[in-house]
Amino acid sequence: MQKKSVLFVLLFLGLSSLFSLTNNKFGLKCGLNLSNFSTSGSKYNYGSEFNLLYGPFWEASISSRFYVQQEFFYSKKGSSTDYYIDDAYGRHSFQIHEALYYLQMPILFKTKVNEHLAVFTGPSLAILCTGKRGIGRTYQASGSLEIEYLGSEVQDISEMFTSTDFSIIMGIEYFKKWLVLDLRYEFGLTNLSDTNSYEIEEGSTNEIELYNRTFSVLLGYKL
Repeated sequence: MQKKSVLFVLLFLGLSSLFSLTNNKFGLKCGLNLSNFSTSGSKYNYGSEFNLLYGPFWEASISSRFYVQQEFFYSKKGSSTDYYIDDAYGRHSFQIHEALYYLQMPILFKTKVNEHLAVFTGPSLAILCTGKRGIGRTYQASGSLEIEYLGSEVQDISEMFTSTDFSIIMGIEYFKKWLVLDLRYEFGLTNLSDTNSYEIEEGSTNEIELYNRTFSVLLGYKL
């Protein structure tokens, strides 16, 4: 793990220990990610995918309006794309779905706007647990309307991606009694493919930059 990642984890644990001595509020959140890859240097167009995230959170008040909130989520992100290869007999099509599974640790600084609404922003570190790619293959012969399904496979692509991802989160939260609802956007700062080992087509490795972009909706219960 890189030095800045270790420092972030130490800060996260330090704040957790400090807040455990104060008047904390705890809870659980579960929601949906609508995630995508922002790319540079790629010939592929990436589409968005819906995925789950969930985990505990806790917050500590700095004043009557300002709070620090920490979260510890298991978060699935990813994207999809497709490409095709034409030959003398027809077209081979490939449908690609990539999923990255993270342990994510946001530290959010929250400001109350009124008694039911707050805005927040802050950094987040995500540690990659594993990466999977599902590939579906079809074939359509020249001059034919029939599409033949050729099967699918799942690949482990963890080595194609960086082990950590830093990002900035910003969003808005609605709360009433025990209910918490938040909408957030996450802007990835880390080039996920900086090892230059990322490829879709075999032998197509080049200097592609990939960044996580994620919109999330979460529903939570605050104790």
